[in-house]
Amino acid sequence: MDAPQSFLNAGFSSLSLLSFLELKKWHRRQLMADNLRRVSETLEQAEERLIRFQERHDKILFQINSHYLCHREMEEALAGAHKAMNEAFQFCVELRRMQMKILTLYAGGIKDSWSTHFSEH
Repeated sequence: MDAPQSFLNAGFSSLSLLSFLELKKWHRRQLMADNLRRVSETLEQAEERLIRFQERHDKILFQINSHYLCHREMEEALAGAHKAMNEAFQFCVELRRMQMKILTLYAGGIKDSWSTHFSEH
């Protein structure tokens, strides 16, 4: 082999080695880019799903809170109405007792005054 031929072979060998190394680097970059693209797409889908879950969670919490608040407000209103009804009932009972005392005292007073009035006459 002559010198130019061996330089040429060495050059082609070096060039093919460099090309192979560059091709390998390019392939790694392509794989990395492909993996990053997949990760980005998966992350985007996961974020969209997270947003849907958060919206659903907020909606459920709103429904629970509004139901609880309505239920609690209704419960408080019913408790207040029940308390007012009991107070009105107790007021009626006390008025009835007072009425009975008055009737008893008045009837006794009438009887006594009638009996004293008629016994004097």
